[in-house]
Amino acid sequence: MERLRQRLATADWPWLALLAGLFVVALVLRVWSVGHGMPYAYNVDEDGHFAPVAVGLMSHGWNPHYFENPPAFTYLLKLIFTARWGQAGTVNTWIVDPTPIWLTARWTTAVLGSLSCVLTAVAGRRLFNKQVGVIAGLVLTTATLPVLYAHFALNDVPATVPVLLVLIAAINLRGDDNRLRDYLLAGLGIGLAASTKYTAAIVAVSLLVAVVPKGRGAIKGLCLTGGAAALTFFITNPFAILDLHAFREGLTLQSDFAARKLVGLGDTTGILYYGRTLTWGLGWIPFAAAVGGAIWMLTRKPERSKALLLLSMPVALLLALSVNLLLTGEGQAYSRWLLPAYPFLCLSAAWLVVALARTGFPNRRRLATGMIVGSTALLCLQGVWQSVRVDRILSKTDTRQSVRNWMVANVPRDTLVALDPYVVPPAWGQNTFWAKPPLTGQPGDIWKVAMPFVTTLNPSLVTRFQTEGRCWIVQSSTITDRALSEPAYAPGSVGYRKALDASSVPGPAWSPWKASAGHPKFDFDRSYLYFDGTYSRPGPLITVRRLFGGRCGSRSQAIKAVALANRPN
Repeated sequence: MERLRQRLATADWPWLALLAGLFVVALVLRVWSVGHGMPYAYNVDEDGHFAPVAVGLMSHGWNPHYFENPPAFTYLLKLIFTARWGQAGTVNTWIVDPTPIWLTARWTTAVLGSLSCVLTAVAGRRLFNKQVGVIAGLVLTTATLPVLYAHFALNDVPATVPVLLVLIAAINLRGDDNRLRDYLLAGLGIGLAASTKYTAAIVAVSLLVAVVPKGRGAIKGLCLTGGAAALTFFITNPFAILDLHAFREGLTLQSDFAARKLVGLGDTTGILYYGRTLTWGLGWIPFAAAVGGAIWMLTRKPERSKALLLLSMPVALLLALSVNLLLTGEGQAYSRWLLPAYPFLCLSAAWLVVALARTGFPNRRRLATGMIVGSTALLCLQGVWQSVRVDRILSKTDTRQSVRNWMVANVPRDTLVALDPYVVPPAWGQNTFWAKPPLTGQPGDIWKVAMPFVTTLNPSLVTRFQTEGRCWIVQSSTITDRALSEPAYAPGSVGYRKALDASSVPGPAWSPWKASAGHPKFDFDRSYLYFDGTYSRPGPLITVRRLFGGRCGSRSQAIKAVALANRPN
């Protein structure tokens, strides 16, 4: 008790208050519009992984039977769901209305994302000073991509927390410090990072950069780190060993997926792609400051080792993510995969701001402070602007909800419909207890939906739809534009669109874009992240067409069907 009193008496309360304020600001940005899309999860990865898998674990134990993504975040959600509803209660909630489960999972991501901002500030203070720590924390707090992906129950943002634990341990181990508890902390972080997102484990290079100069003095500590990492990974992903065959199969599937051509990404190297995403995901000014800070640190001997520490993780991760694109010209690339490297870049940018102010005004504290405040505002300006805009857009009705409202009112049950794939979750087309809008009648599929994939589109598909009587065609710009942007990889798509236009009449459309924006040029990230000024609501452009010919009837019948569907209620 006396020891606790002493710690409370000597605590740095102003610093703790700053960290608390940072956490609150970060959390507000991340939970604003956290209920977007509900009761449907329109992000295909969110709908297919983590939260639904955690609910499934309530019925069949802890083995996820799937390892394309590691299970630590899924296990965390299972523990939280169990604490809140119990196992049977979680399953019942999922059946009656999954919205509370989605919101709980998203709040978990938001809290972990806010914690990563605090840990970034702590790392900055330990590596440099309080000013650098606070600035770095603020940049991560407001940056567009960390804010946006904290709105989804995905593992990218949570993986940043164990990555920062490793960074803090590596910072502590620089120089003469060689405490075993820091090696233990690094092992804990590496194990958690690997069991949260496989690629995040590459943060181990930061630890190596910090301790390799110690030579033999680091061997004992590194052995402890390796043992702690392995034990942590086993505890948080036990079936990687207990179900080794499934684990290896999952890794193979994930590797094969990452090597596949991503239609719509364009011809680019991974390095250029991820560099471009940093200009809006982190911001032009923070990105330039991060690069400038790293270069300047490398030219200054006292800071050189710090620069290597901060550069090691982003460079290693960037190369790992780019390897398929660099070697074969094909592969998957998503802006969020680089998120674990963002704190390192924020620290480099923050150091530059403080270093410039102190170099420019070495004996004029007020001017230096003013420069730091102004420069920090510039670092955060783009992120605040884009993050607030995304939060406001997410609060609006999604175009996919609008088309569902229309279809429920105008397309009879059991009608044959064609819908672009990966645009809506399976539950969107079902009559569930919690359907929005609700329907009377038996639960189950409302329409008989076909989802032709983008690379299988061809003119003969239109003829098949006419023969089947699949007369309502629902298209999404996220799929259509992907195919049209790279026709060589979807050779039948152009012919399919021409055949469809010639054999159908246009129905209603729901645009997410401002009227002044028209139909923006396709960009893979911009098509579903809503961060630029062209969007007024979330979702893709949804268009409906009514086929004629074959079992779909004549053109005049198609026109009449569209007119009846569009009449005022």
